[in-house]
Amino acid sequence: MTPSSLTEENRNIYRAVEKAFGGKAFLTYHPDTDAADSLSLLTVKNRPTADVNSYATVGLSARFIGAAIGSIPLGVEIVGAARRDYLDFVPVLADCALCVIHGGVRFHPGAIFKDLVS
Repeated sequence: MTPSSLTEENRNIYRAVEKAFGGKAFLTYHPDTDAADSLSLLTVKNRPTADVNSYATVGLSARFIGAAIGSIPLGVEIVGAARRDYLDFVPVLADCALCVIHGGVRFHPGAIFKDLVS
């Protein structure tokens, strides 16, 4: 998956996150189990340090999270970082995002996804 396959809004998110993370990003596509929904995850390797990768959803913010400022609905992206050798981080991040997409979690900045990882 490449940034050119994203909507213009998601390309702007991609570029902003890539700049914030300070490295060259790449995208991976994560389909839902029933393929009805999917999401894109951005990865920047070795940022913020040589043994840590940074990750972010791209496009999750298009989903309404149940909050608004005036009449403007709010959406958020999920970001995180993990040791490069912690391979379970990407599936966990994808599961968190899919919980938001399916409405199973009341999501807001600082939210905790309880009982998602066992």
